[in-house]
This record gives sequence, C-alpha cells and structure tokens, in this order.
Amino acid sequence: MIPIILINTVIVSLCVMLHYGFLYKTSVILPRIPIQNKFKILLAVLVALFAHIIEVLIYAYSYFLMHKSDEWGYLDGNYDGSLTDSLYFSFTTFSTLGFGDIEPIGSLRFLVGVESLLGFVLITWSASFLYFEMHKYWNEWNYISKFHTYLSSPDGLVFKKGWGRGLFWANFGLRISCKFRANFVHFSFKSMRTCLVIYVDYAKI
Repeated sequence: MIPIILINTVIVSLCVMLHYGFLYKTSVILPRIPIQNKFKILLAVLVALFAHIIEVLIYAYSYFLMHKSDEWGYLDGNYDGSLTDSLYFSFTTFSTLGFGDIEPIGSLRFLVGVESLLGFVLITWSASFLYFEMHKYWNEWNYISKFHTYLSSPDGLVFKKGWGRGLFWANFGLRISCKFRANFVHFSFKSMRTCLVIYVDYAKI
C-alpha cells in the first residue's frame, strides 16, 4: 500500500509542477512576443494542450511499466500491453471519459483513480488560465478601440496649447497620463502588461 502511495505522490507532484511551469512561463513570455493578441490566445491554448499531452504520457508510461510487473496489478480487457494502448487508456482516464473497455486490476487501480482526479483539476486549471488570458488580451484590444473612437469623436479630448502635465481617467476607466509639448499631446497608458503610446496633433483642434 505504501509503495503505491509513494508512486502516486511522485507522479502527481511531477505533473502539477510541470503544469505550473508551462502556465507560468506562458504568462511571462506571451506579453513579450510581438504578435497580435488573437495569436497570443491561440498560442496559450496550444501550450496548455501540449502540457496535458505530456502529463498523459507520464501516466501512460507508468501504466506500461507497471503492467509488466506482477506486484502492481495489471490492465485487463481490450489491452494488449503496448505503449499505444497504455496511452489510449491514459487519455480516457485523464479526461475522465472512461469508456470501460480497459479495466485496472490490483494496486494499479489507485493510480488510475488519482489520474482521473488530477486530470479534472489540471483541465480546470487550464480553463481558468485561458479564460484569464482571453479576458486580458481581448480587453486590451477593446480599450485601444474605445480610446481611438473617443479621440475621433466630436466630444473627444480637447486641450489648450502650452506646457504641462496631466493625469485623468477616460470615460472607459483607463488610466492615462499625458504631457503637453508644443502642438502635440503625448499620451501613454498601461493596460495589464501592454504600454501604448499615442501622439495627437491638437494644433488644428
């Protein structure tokens, strides 16, 4: 009993740390990549899927090795002992799909049960991460669009000529700092991790 608990602990810890590493690195590197926001979201989805595939492979290889040892039990049913069948069984277990055509016997059942629980948690984790990333990048684009529309509207921003600094809140809740220089107003604002700089010629206003 103790050995299977230790094996479960090692595999779960490995998968959790691996998943955390993938998502953390993605959140750090993604803002630095000079591509459109929609492609950043697609890239985040691909990274999350790749992380899940690696975690499924870890369990599949564990099943493959433990099936060959009599002390851990075996997989019964539509299973020929190959790595391909182990991978198929791991995918159905990790996704909590569970077709039931392959049945674990012996201590191996504890590993299968923990994989189902871990798969549910990690898939939910990925869904939350992707929701946050989509919310972040889609909102940034909405802010930029609203700011451009606000500047272009008849009731847009109007400043007097001169030197000075200003800090105000636009009507869509974005913090903007501005510097008055000659006939130009230098706007800069930050939304999440993106910094946008706009120069507006207000000499004709």
